[in-house]
Amino acid sequence: MCKAKGITGKQGVMIPRDNMQNLALRDDVVEAVQAGKFTIYAVATIDEGTEVLTWVPAGELQEDGGYPGGTIHHLVEERLEEMAELSRNFGKDKDSGDKV
Repeated sequence: MCKAKGITGKQGVMIPRDNMQNLALRDDVVEAVQAGKFTIYAVATIDEGTEVLTWVPAGELQEDGGYPGGTIHHLVEERLEEMAELSRNFGKDKDSGDKV
């Protein structure tokens, strides 16, 4: 597909690391990889795959139960907190806090 659209040097594919031993590539793909025009990302975890797709660190769980700022997991954590707050406040009168 990349060849049909034109190799830009920014394309690649992500595969499970465990499949690397069974990987069979056509010669033109091998040449593109060797020339730095195509990349094969072998990932072992969802976190690794997320980092490949976003170029943002996934983040490691900290002792305080949170994730470091600037990580995917921290962004997800913040969004979930926002959604939980919206859910808690759903149907409440904004002025009195009473249910409507």
